Amino acid sequence: MRTHRFITGLTVSLVAVVWLSATDTAEARGAKPQKQWVTGIAIPRGSPPMYLTTDHLYFTDADDGDSTIFYRITSVSNMNGVTLLINGVPAVRNSRFPQSALVAGNVVAVQHNGAPDTSGTFWFAVVDDEGNQCPTANTRWPEDFTISVTEPVTLLPTLTWVEPDGNEDTIAPGEPFTLKWTDADADDNALIDIYFADGLTSTYIGSTFEDPDGEADEMVWDTTGVPDGSYFLCARVTDKGGTRFFDFWCEHPVTIGSASGGSDWRPPQPVSLTNDTSYTAKALEMDGLGNAMFVHRTGLYEWKYNFFDGTAWGTDAIAPGMLAHSIANPALRSDGAGDYLMVYKRTSDPYSVHAIFYRHEDGWDAVTSNVSPVNPIRTTYWYGNHDAAFSADGHAMVIWAVYKPNNPMRIWTNRFDGAVWQGETSLGTGEGVAIAADGYGNFMAVFAESDGQANEGNIYYALYTNGVGWGPKTLLHNRTTDGQTWSLTYTHTNQRKTIDVAGAGDKKFVAAYILQSAGSDTRGNQVGRRVYGRAFNGTAWQVERRLDNGSDRPIWRGDPDATENGIGLAISPDGTGLTTFAQLNADATPLHEVWANRYDGADWATLAPTRISFPLDATYGRARLLYPPGRRVAMDAAGNGVATFYQVVGATREVVAVHFHPDTGWVDRTVLSATNNDESEYRHWMAGDASGKAIVVWRQDTSANWWSRAYVK
Repeated sequence: MRTHRFITGLTVSLVAVVWLSATDTAEARGAKPQKQWVTGIAIPRGSPPMYLTTDHLYFTDADDGDSTIFYRITSVSNMNGVTLLINGVPAVRNSRFPQSALVAGNVVAVQHNGAPDTSGTFWFAVVDDEGNQCPTANTRWPEDFTISVTEPVTLLPTLTWVEPDGNEDTIAPGEPFTLKWTDADADDNALIDIYFADGLTSTYIGSTFEDPDGEADEMVWDTTGVPDGSYFLCARVTDKGGTRFFDFWCEHPVTIGSASGGSDWRPPQPVSLTNDTSYTAKALEMDGLGNAMFVHRTGLYEWKYNFFDGTAWGTDAIAPGMLAHSIANPALRSDGAGDYLMVYKRTSDPYSVHAIFYRHEDGWDAVTSNVSPVNPIRTTYWYGNHDAAFSADGHAMVIWAVYKPNNPMRIWTNRFDGAVWQGETSLGTGEGVAIAADGYGNFMAVFAESDGQANEGNIYYALYTNGVGWGPKTLLHNRTTDGQTWSLTYTHTNQRKTIDVAGAGDKKFVAAYILQSAGSDTRGNQVGRRVYGRAFNGTAWQVERRLDNGSDRPIWRGDPDATENGIGLAISPDGTGLTTFAQLNADATPLHEVWANRYDGADWATLAPTRISFPLDATYGRARLLYPPGRRVAMDAAGNGVATFYQVVGATREVVAVHFHPDTGWVDRTVLSATNNDESEYRHWMAGDASGKAIVVWRQDTSANWWSRAYVK
């Protein structure tokens, strides 16, 4: 056993690369205890064959990082076939065999099985499973010969964390913590660098070499000067003198001082959901009084709800008045004074949109209200997405899109005046609807055009002024702007949200939307690459701004089958706003980074968002916004905010919260599900209120158990 002590160093950024420069050797890095990782070039998979004797063919195999690769030795002449003897076992011509047969010491014998080749030469090629071919070589025969392989380093180094292990991993500020792991490497010369990550940056702790026996390796982490918070550890193993590296994240954090990094997240507690193991048809909302409600549809098509009283969750109960049919896409909204509005779509005949209230003094309404009675109720009509808003003055608005074959989708609204639903009003053609309320009974609707004509792909808005009514349908985004159009939703079934709007104060609204380049729309195979936003200051919309990072890499739009969002959006009564979105990382792999942009009351940070997911690596860094079709970010009256997303940590997916403060920016990253990370926990719902409280509910992927954590300032 070896023990190492290192002092915390300066912060470095971990760049998501697969290869390091060949000049970045262990010796060079030994003289520089910290450095910025740089992108290098890929090393060829195989080197040219060389002759040892007339009856031996020699080739070396470079480290490709794939421990399951298969090789085959193929006759590339049209002459006689060959017989492969793999460790003495015959194989047919063009046989495929595992790399384990090629490790040092094993011999693959190749024998001729036909008449002598009159040319005296037989050609072979060495080809791997991916079609990469070493340069061909010839050998003379009829002599039997063997192919010998030396130093095939295709086996990955391994490292398993032992400490932290999820038990007693909280220490006082400045207290040392002993990190432990076991490791193995075929070369016995791998360099191990240890880092800790606070969510936005990774900081170097120290380095050591792989232990030949691979057991009981330790490093003492001196935490002097490290701020309070929860930190994840990463071991970066560099193999073959700096030519390849592999990151091994520990799935358990070390917590220094405050268990939440300055954020008062209460300990996890279970949420009881009976007859329900799915993660669809659910919604979460807070009521402004410190309470929360979680509604969910069971496998028996019953609607149930759980109530959080500010301290604990109650047992779920059937919500009376809701239709027990095939119902989807619940939208749960609160007036901020204790009452809730639930809006959902019935997806079986008769198709319709329904609304029902929960009053904090009286409970649920006796019956649900069909807010879409005027629309023809026939199976030839389909409903697109819908949304709802509930104002602090007790007024509410429901918006939805309806489709008839061979006709454009049309948008309808229905307003609740505090006593009754007033009836439907059409806003014209459109789809992809979103609506928000301010604090005074005004509503802002934002949607895309669907007329199939020249305006298709434009985004429009309509403002409902309390006491006056709906204003005209007015252009918000012109599809000719930077060649960006909106056409990301398949109108019949797609419920993902790529347009959103949020409201607060007196006619203060922010809107954000995902766009794609004009001309690339193929209906069902679109790629959004940019995020734009605008703010309404009470009288007019301000200048449109581009909010993404400028890379033009695809934006995560959500999964339509799971009714996910592509955008998180919130506004504070002080007029500031926050939006979050996920964009592919620099490697253009299926890995995402979560970004945030802020409207400071005057303007957005154009092309200057902040990445709030912690640094990515090529294997475990995936981060995405996920669930629900409601909230992804929330703000209080002072302009503070909290955003949630999932981040792959170690081998599991975890729910992560990051807080925003106007003076300090994005800080206090907390892994909410870390105490239960024996399995992936990432499907989650979040809600917050103007007082600064927030709550998150998530599901464990394997056991289907449900958990929650509440944030109280």
